[in-house]
Amino acid sequence: MEQDKSAQNLTRAGVGGLARSGFKISGKILSAAVKQLLFSLAPIALPLLGMLLLFFIIFTILFLLPKFMMDNKPPNGESKVVSIFNLGEKDDWTEARDMELAQKYRELSDRTWKEGHQSTEELKESLPAIFDSDIEKGRIASQQTQAYPHRLPWSVLAGVDRVAGDPIIHKDGLLRNPNPDYHYEVLKSSYQWTTFKVTKVDRTIERDKNGNKTVSYHTYTGQVYLLDTANNFEGGYKYIWETETNYYDDGHLKSIMPKLVSVEKSGPFLKRLIDLMAGYKVTDRLEIETVLELAELYDEEYQIDAGIMGNRVEAFQVDLTKQYYTGERGTVCLPVPAKYFTITSPFGKRIHPITKTEKPHNGIDIGAPSGAPVYSAWEGVVMWAGKKGGYGNCVMIDHGDVKTLYGHLSLITVAKDAHVKGGDKIGLVGSTGLSTGPHLHFEVFKVEGGTVKYEDPMRYIN
Repeated sequence: MEQDKSAQNLTRAGVGGLARSGFKISGKILSAAVKQLLFSLAPIALPLLGMLLLFFIIFTILFLLPKFMMDNKPPNGESKVVSIFNLGEKDDWTEARDMELAQKYRELSDRTWKEGHQSTEELKESLPAIFDSDIEKGRIASQQTQAYPHRLPWSVLAGVDRVAGDPIIHKDGLLRNPNPDYHYEVLKSSYQWTTFKVTKVDRTIERDKNGNKTVSYHTYTGQVYLLDTANNFEGGYKYIWETETNYYDDGHLKSIMPKLVSVEKSGPFLKRLIDLMAGYKVTDRLEIETVLELAELYDEEYQIDAGIMGNRVEAFQVDLTKQYYTGERGTVCLPVPAKYFTITSPFGKRIHPITKTEKPHNGIDIGAPSGAPVYSAWEGVVMWAGKKGGYGNCVMIDHGDVKTLYGHLSLITVAKDAHVKGGDKIGLVGSTGLSTGPHLHFEVFKVEGGTVKYEDPMRYIN
């Protein structure tokens, strides 16, 4: 037995020795192979690491530093500190200069929607007091209220100066040389208006002691301005209005009010901005997009407007005028299960839930719960599947004669160029982008001759 154990121990020792030797040899071979691999990859890896380092530096200068500065409010807490050019305490371009520059941007931006336009207070003064409730509820809007969504955002002026004078992107000596007055003249907004006669009838019912009823009516009228067209750095917008007439239960006229039917959007989108940046020899589309990314970073309200208008995506990533689907769209399907189909915000004008300002609402909001399935309304081809500004995760589908948009999705389950049928699942309800809670934003629009016309989805669903 002892001889057997000794033999086993010798055998184990021999095997162990061979194993250790094998490991050493394998280790040397592996080490040599790794070294050889690293040596062969060095010409590729080193430039790649250099590019990653350069990307990090650019990202830090363009985005992280401005965001860090913006997130720190001044002691009085009145407004955010905006870092346009300042890169730190020891920089010659001080934070105070950035604050002064930001104030200049805001003054120029205000001119594009306030100057020469009637304010809400002036509108109230021009109309009989009976219309005050209609003004407060947004049924009648002042010129300034209507012009505001099409203003030249101050943050776009900041983004232009930042990119045009950036030491990495722009290398022709115009470093940190802002020119907001010139940029304002190139990019400023213009408006055309039409007049509308609003009417409201006050009904008074009186009864005598015998119960006999006397009905009297008093009519009030006034003139308001409706936005007909707006042209800004993003594109052109045409507003289509109709007359909404309401009657009392006895058939007598109650009111005549304007009602927004649709908004038509025309390109070429962002042309003025693209042409302006070309003057600074900035022609790469990614660099021009950086202007808009910075603008959204500086100003959350512009981020909301950029999502509503959608011109950044449509100018750079998707051609709305292209026909992606040529077949029949078929019978309409609800974009969510019927049990969840509750409209929380209709088509038209509304007070935005985040900014608390009146903005065009190009679709309807459906208050479905997070995770509920989202379906394609008709048969078609997916023309966009990805992030879209304030809409968050978004899908756009071409159905031939109309197109649809599905916003704020928690998950997208289709890919771009995919063919879908009416009722096919394309994603899940969520609250991505600028949203106050889970819901589906659903749009229906047409593109005719380069013009995008938004329509009330309920006209199709009904």
